[in-house]
Order: sequence, then C-alpha cells, then structure tokens
Amino acid sequence: MSVNTKNIISIILLAVIIFCLFTGTVSARYATASGENAGINLSDTVYRGENNLDFSAFSSGGYTVDYLQHVTDGDQIALINQIASVGQTQAPGTYGAWNNSAGRLGYTVCTIAELNLGKIAVTPYATTVTDSNPNSISKAAQVVFYISGSNLHPDQLNGNWNGFTITNTQTGVQTQEITNIGGSTQSLRNVPDPTDKTNANYAFKLVDQSLIPAGDSTPVTISFNIELNGLSTQKTHIQYSFTAVQSTFSLTGANIAAGNTGTAVLTGIPFTAYSVVLSETRSDAPYFNPAEGVVIIDAHTITATPGWNGTMSLPITVPANASAGNYPITASGSGTVKSASITVAATTISLIFDAPPSDAVSGLFAEGDYIKLSGTVKGALSNVDIYFYITGPNLPENGASLTGTPVVDGDPSTFTIFTYNIVLNLWEGGWITSGFEPGTYTIHANLQPYGYIESSTPKGKGYSSDISHDYVISDQSIHAKSDETNSGYFAQGDHVRYNISARGSPGTKGGMYGDVRWYIIGSNFRYADMKSKYLLIEDTSMFGLFAPQGTTSFEYNRSFSYDLGPGTYYLILQHPGPNAVFDVTPDITGGSFSVINTAWGSSANLGTQQSDNAAYTLTNAISDAKSDDLYVITEFTIEKPRIEITQLGNTPIGTTITIQGTTNYYTDDTFSLKIQRLDFENPDNNIAMMVPTERVKPSSVSPYAKYMSRPFSFGEIDTSTWFPGTYEAKVTNIDTGVTTAMTFTVGGESEVDSTVTGETYDPALTTQQTPEPVQTNLPVSTPIPTQTKSSGFIYVVPAIFAGLIPYLRRK
Repeated sequence: MSVNTKNIISIILLAVIIFCLFTGTVSARYATASGENAGINLSDTVYRGENNLDFSAFSSGGYTVDYLQHVTDGDQIALINQIASVGQTQAPGTYGAWNNSAGRLGYTVCTIAELNLGKIAVTPYATTVTDSNPNSISKAAQVVFYISGSNLHPDQLNGNWNGFTITNTQTGVQTQEITNIGGSTQSLRNVPDPTDKTNANYAFKLVDQSLIPAGDSTPVTISFNIELNGLSTQKTHIQYSFTAVQSTFSLTGANIAAGNTGTAVLTGIPFTAYSVVLSETRSDAPYFNPAEGVVIIDAHTITATPGWNGTMSLPITVPANASAGNYPITASGSGTVKSASITVAATTISLIFDAPPSDAVSGLFAEGDYIKLSGTVKGALSNVDIYFYITGPNLPENGASLTGTPVVDGDPSTFTIFTYNIVLNLWEGGWITSGFEPGTYTIHANLQPYGYIESSTPKGKGYSSDISHDYVISDQSIHAKSDETNSGYFAQGDHVRYNISARGSPGTKGGMYGDVRWYIIGSNFRYADMKSKYLLIEDTSMFGLFAPQGTTSFEYNRSFSYDLGPGTYYLILQHPGPNAVFDVTPDITGGSFSVINTAWGSSANLGTQQSDNAAYTLTNAISDAKSDDLYVITEFTIEKPRIEITQLGNTPIGTTITIQGTTNYYTDDTFSLKIQRLDFENPDNNIAMMVPTERVKPSSVSPYAKYMSRPFSFGEIDTSTWFPGTYEAKVTNIDTGVTTAMTFTVGGESEVDSTVTGETYDPALTTQQTPEPVQTNLPVSTPIPTQTKSSGFIYVVPAIFAGLIPYLRRK
C-alpha cells in the first residue's frame, strides 16, 4: 500500500472519529460472556467505577488493546485481554487505545466521565409552566416525570436500567406501569429517553393510578435506578418525594370585617384558568387585590389559575364603609360554577387627620413648598387606604387630587391615596404645592373615594368619614440683605457679602434644596454667579412641618473687590419661579458674562450697554410675560479705601493721648499702630522711650448710614517717658496693607502742628476686560430715569424687611 493510500485512509478514519465526537453519535452497549456491559465502541462514554468493560472494538490492524492513555496528561489504564475496569478516581477526559508494540492504534478514543444522573423533575404536560419540584402535586394534574441534568446518553442505557418506580410511601405499594392520559397501560421500564418530557405516552394523572386513592393526601415517591457495571447504588439511584393532594373544584368564602382584608379559597385543576366574580360592584363593596396567579380584569372580576397543588388564596379587601351582610362570589370553569359568600361583620373605624403645622395656617409656606400630612386610623384591624382630594381657588367643585387631577366619585385611581400602616399605627404623605396659585385651600381625607359633592352634606355617600383642614400658601419671593455692618458700602479690598432669602423652594418642586442666581452690573463690569442645591431647611427632620425660608449667602474674597473700581453697582437676584427653571440665563454659569438668553429664543448683549441700561434690559427680560422667574434689584457702593486719623495739637510731655479716627473698612479687619520719633539730632535724648504697639478693629456704626464711617481708637498712650520732638503715628490695615500716617509734636517750643498724610497702598489692581459685543434681538432697552436712590434699590417700594427695599415681580 502506498504512502498516499495510507494517508487517505488515515484522513478518512480521522474524519469518521471527529464526526462521531461532534455529532454525539454513540454505540449501544451489548452484553457478552466477557463482561457485565461489554462491547465498548469507538467514541463511547464510560463512567468512573464501571467494571469489566470490553475494549476489543478498539483493536486495529491486527493489534490488540493493551492499555488506554489520556491524550493530554498521559494517565493510563491497563487492560487484560482487552478487559478493563475504570477506577473511582480515574482522571476524566479523552483516552486513546495503545498497543505495547505498535503504539497508538489510530485515532480511536473513548471518554471517561463522572456519572451524573441529575434529578427527577416534573412538568405539567403540554403547558409552558416552568418545571420545578413542588412539595405537593394535585392528583388531578396531568404530569410527566423525567430526568433533568443527566450526562448519561439514552442510547447507552439499552435496557440496563430498572426505569421509573412509583411508590405509595404510606402503604409501601409500588408499580412500574401507569394508566396514561389516553387510558392505555404504559410500562415505565425501557423508556426510550428518560430525559424527554413531551411524550404523551408517559403523561398521567396521579388519581388514575390504582396505588394512589382519591380523597385524602397521599405521600408518593418516584424513583429511578440503573445497573451499570458495578457502580454503587448511591450513584445509580435518584428519587423525588412529594404529597399527592385532592383538588376537586370548590370555592370557599370568608368572614372579613369592614376596613380589613381576608381571603377566599379556590381549589381546582392545576394550571387551569377560572373566572371569579364578586357580584356587588359598588365602591363600598368588597374588591379583589393582586396576588400570584391572579389576573385582575377589574376590581370585582379576576382570572385565577391554581398552581401545582390546585389550591390558591384570593385576597379580598372590604372597604371601611361597607355595610354588614353577605356579598356573593362565584367561580366558573370547565362548564361548572361554584358559589360562596363574603360575609362582612359590622365594625367601626375612625380616621384621624392631624392638624396642619402652624406655618401652613399662617401662610409661611409658599407655592412650590412641600407640606407634610399625617394621621392614624382607630379601630382598624389591617392596613387602610385613605383617599385625599383638595378644594380651593380655580379647582373643580368636586375637588382634585393633590397633584391637581379632577377626582371622579367612586374611582379610587383619581384620588391621592395614602395607606394607613397597622404596624406603624400611622399614615403619612405630603402635598407638593407646585402648580397651585397662592391662596387658601382645603385638603380632605376620606375613607371612601368620594369628592366634595358627595362628602359635604349629611346625605352624601362620603359624608360620614370626610375630614378636612385649611392650608394657606403664599407667593414665591426673593430678597437681598446686606450685612448690617456695611449697609451696602464696601471699600476696595473688603470682603463683599450679601444674604439671600428665597421662598417657594426655588429651583425645586417640593424638594429640600434650592437654586438662586445673581448678577452684579457696574461700569464695564458684568458678572453672574449661582448658589445651586443649597439646603432650604436647617433641621431636615422638620421638613414639611416648618416652611423652608431658603436662606443662603454669598461672599467674595478681597481680590474680587480689589478689581472693582469705585462706584455704584447693581445687584440683581433671580428666583426660577413656579416652574423651577430659570427662563433667563447668562452665557456663562459663573464669572464674567456679556449675553443673556431666554427660554423663548431671544437674547441680548449687556456688554455694549451702560450699566443702568444693562440692569434694565436684564430685569425687563426676567419680568417678561413669557417668564415666570422672579427678581429683586438693589445697589451697593465700592469706595476707595479710607483711613482718617484725627489730628492732635502740640502735646505736653506726660499727657495721655489717644490715636483715633475713622475708616470705611469692614469691622473684621485689623488695624495696627506704629509711633516713631522723627528727629534724632539731639544725642542727649537718645535714651529708651516707652512707645506702645497695639492692634484694634473698627467699630460698627448705624447699620443704615449712607456714608460708611467706622471709628477706631488706640489709647490711652502715656507720653511721660517721651522727649520733646516730632513724632509720626502710622495706622495700617494689616489685612490689606493700606496705611495712613499723622505727624504731631510733643513738648518743647516746636511750631510743628499735627498733619495727616494720605493713604498709601498697592492693591495690585487687575484690568477688567470689556466683553465683545453680541447682537441682541430683545426690544431696545430704555435708560432708567435719573432718580434719587436709597441705599440700594432702583425702584422705591415700602420695605418688607429691615434694611431691604426690594422690587419684586412675579407672573
């Protein structure tokens, strides 16, 4: 035979082997005198622990098989006369046949594996129900028992197994045959494929088997056992035990107290749909609740499908206002109707609706805020649904849900529902006032889903359990307030500080965090900034009980005011309004800006306008009819730093002096004093003098003075150790480096009177860049008329808060 012919034969043989491996083809085992399960063929799978396996089919070219060898790790199994047993610990995997002389016998292989019989499972025949191992199975269910998760191929069984055995574990009676759903007797031995769960020949009802009587529950065990070449019973035997239960079609009613939930009980054929109806459909009649296996058609009609044991509970709620008596319930299926009753016993429960918090009565809550509602239910034996509606300005006569949807009598879905929890002995919820205009509203709590018309008169259906309270909500607002110690006047190099108070949960609808924006506009200066997500209420445990005032502040460091030239600046605070969205925004979130944009598509360039026109353009956009934003506008003044020292006369030696003066610096700045003698030409006077050094802070003055002058004082200074001559007192703001000096004389005949030199400082001022012009399509702004201005506002309106004269606008 030529080399090419040998190669061709080898390739064909290899192809056959690969085909067998990948298609799962196996050869049936057959019994011979040489072994219990002899005749292991090419690509068969054998299992650890099998005995006396005949591998003679692996011989090739006149050579017998002397041993099997693992194709990757070399583990070997010795054969005697081509017979072998596989050890319990033999390495699993693919093995080739070898001869001691000829070596590897072609590409013949077998697989050694650990036997896994899996488990016995059950499925309801011809359904899509997920298989399981239920603890109880209805005797009326059509079931198929099968092997799940096994690695034993059915072809390898070939009659060497005992099949399924059914045992009545109460009587010990066993059988290996069944009466199937077709009425035929079917053996459970030699099942062609025990993993098949679709064969109708092996589908049966437990009640049709003679060893399982009808009536009471019966314990049952299904067993599966094989005999495989000496493998232990532990490996070759599996079983599944359960209770077979009677499930004759029936319906059992219930006794349920008003305001509570109970269960009716349906028994029927598993995985069969039944229609169940409560014939009374009034809103005060019992109704169904969701449950597993239940499909709700409406409140009084369901489809119920029992599970494995054929019995299921049907949750039913009886409204608190249900009348005592019997309410019919029926179940129908398979042409049969069963009837029962839901019996309602008279009971009394009462609804408690806590009084509103004081802030909700006095009007401190504003549109957009969240108001907490709470209470309890007395006499309830289970959880209770409570129906809420609200009446007030521009709402339907019959009321609306707490979200503003009109309520429909008898339709619970149109009401706001809070549930009383019997464990917590509490019901609670809240009213988010967004979308409700300012005014007085009445919130109603009711045990029945009826609105104002049926709850306002003694003859109304909802009258008996309707409780209500009044709530007042106010306009949203925003306010600006300068620190009382500066009254809107700042020196260059001061911290710039302002307090902000915004009501109506700015930037949120009923949340605990708010958003506000502000703009600073001056000559060649346009600046925008924002305080986002700041806490509206300090004690969050009181959220909904106390009105959130939304108080926050901003503070800029000294470098900010260094860059501001002396003059007047407009401060404009912006509230996002009822829709919680800023309708007017700058072209940059924080920092210098030039352009403002609107939600309706227009824009304006403020960088090309005078400061008063720019402020007018911005406030005009915010107050546009298409915007619901609010604003307040005020002014503050930046002044050149000023330290003024009060002059001293010619001071006799021994006199106690005070160095004092005024400044426009902030009260938390620190001033230092340095006194030095200027004339040292007389050497006799060069002896020690006691000259003090001291630091002080400016004092506050009237918080609303138009011209900010804060006094400072260094004293009292004893001159008894001094010598006649000229002295210099230098006062320095050590926070900014600004200094003012004064000269004065002490004793002698000097004609030098005290003089004050001006302030000297180097704040390293930066240059403010003028923004590039941007085209505007807002209406051309009109300059604000010249008028006398107070300590801060463009428009004079009666003050609401001390130190605050706001101009407010809301839609």
